[in-house]
Amino acid sequence: MELINRMLVPHHSVAVDPEGSSPMQSVLLHATAPLSLASAPTGAGKSYVYRRAMERGERVLFVVPTRRLAQNQTEGIRADLRSSG
Repeated sequence: MELINRMLVPHHSVAVDPEGSSPMQSVLLHATAPLSLASAPTGAGKSYVYRRAMERGERVLFVVPTRRLAQNQTEGIRADLRSSG
């Protein structure tokens, strides 16, 4: 069993798989390692992956470089929770 899954995406992933996910998203969403670390540029789909992981009940630590981005992410999660009841 692999203990950690690491990934660095140096630029945007534009290809998509049959589920509509980028290669980075697909790797992270289907990882079997108990811990995954990802670094990718803005717009690569990290937020989508961590929200999907949270929906599955997984623990997520999402580190962002600015307070404003953290606030935006928090508001997005709250809006999703409100809309889903």
